[in-house]
Amino acid sequence: MDITLALTIAVFTICILTIWIKSLLDIAMALLLAPRFGLCCKFFSLFGLQFKKTDGRWEHSFERLSPLCEHHVTVDVSQTQEGHVLREQQFARLRYIVKAALGVLVTVLVWPSVSAIFAGNAGYLDVFLASIGAGLLLHALMAMGIYIYVHYFSMKRLGGYVDQLTRRLRAGDSFASMQLVPVEQLPYKSPTAIEKLLYYNYYLNYLLETGQTAALAAPTHALTEIMRGRTYTIQETYSYYWLIFYYSRYELDPALAKMFLHRCWPTISTDKDANAKRVLAYFAFGIEHDREKAWTLLNEARAVVGSYSLGAERALEIRLLDELEGFLRAPVSADDAK
Repeated sequence: MDITLALTIAVFTICILTIWIKSLLDIAMALLLAPRFGLCCKFFSLFGLQFKKTDGRWEHSFERLSPLCEHHVTVDVSQTQEGHVLREQQFARLRYIVKAALGVLVTVLVWPSVSAIFAGNAGYLDVFLASIGAGLLLHALMAMGIYIYVHYFSMKRLGGYVDQLTRRLRAGDSFASMQLVPVEQLPYKSPTAIEKLLYYNYYLNYLLETGQTAALAAPTHALTEIMRGRTYTIQETYSYYWLIFYYSRYELDPALAKMFLHRCWPTISTDKDANAKRVLAYFAFGIEHDREKAWTLLNEARAVVGSYSLGAERALEIRLLDELEGFLRAPVSADDAK
């Protein structure tokens, strides 16, 4: 048996194939089990083929081939929010248990191949089968390790603070009541880029709700630098939406607005939620200078804003739509709408 080929098979299986298997299993659990915990899967993609649930129906689209399978699970706002934190944790634990059990089961089933490798008489099929078991176990253990770190260690970091803000928002608090400060003033050392992205989701909305629009520039520029060199992922969609909105509304920059719109186009172009329609409406108004298109998108956002997210987010969304309507009704240019 050629060692180089055997290693290639093992690396591909562990680093790529089992990640696809894990991702598909996550999507299956999100679709089948999440509703039992008061959660819902609103979006998932299979190698670029995207599915989004709108008004109880699944719609699909395809923009370009992707090596990833992704999904997004969120709280089902149509159900009571009482005890949602515990239910989310229970669902997360169940997912890790299922993936770990699958890894163990597959490893047991392919154990003859594992034994053949240790005995030195394995074939390429043995390497492939053993790598599947090893990969599934490895990814399950890594996921459990990340969960333990996030929920028991990072709670003392910025990520833990963001988790507290999420709980407050779902409990009915407004953004204004959170009294947020710039990330540099927070008592958390060396926050990661991901932690900053998550915090900006709240801080920027806080600034908007409290009317501190002049203060939006600094955190948005910091967010821009973080996102500039990143590859688009579903989990960071809100950051892209914000950047498109900001550079179409407060600091008109066609190059940046178009760049971020292009990256998330497969998602935003099929997103029927009010925030996506509002972002596109502001882009049409501020960047494309197309009032008719902006009106159309604004009306589409109005039609669905009543079912958008939670109270504080919905109230802010309505306010932003009202502001855009004011701009569209006034005989002014996009530059005058700053």
